[in-house]
Amino acid sequence: MTTPATNDSVRELAQLMHALWCRRRASEGWERGHEFDQETLRHDALVPFSELNELDTRDLMDAAQRLANQVDRVSRNECGGGNQPPARAWSVNLLKLL
Repeated sequence: MTTPATNDSVRELAQLMHALWCRRRASEGWERGHEFDQETLRHDALVPFSELNELDTRDLMDAAQRLANQVDRVSRNECGGGNQPPARAWSVNLLKLL
């Protein structure tokens, strides 16, 4: 059976999610700004994870926890209740969701 993600794992996942989001926005022409402005493609959250404000950090951590929970559910349903080692099942099913 898979084991729930630890707080450290959830934080790492949140950091990865934010880094991917930043990379995608940058590829679309967005730049860091003091506030969000869709017309000039400026966003105040285009900063390293460690520099996010408390609300954005909490929102990302919540989203990462929901994703980890979903991966755990998929792992239990598709891996026959835990026929694979937990780390393998968790990573394989995370890739399916991405």
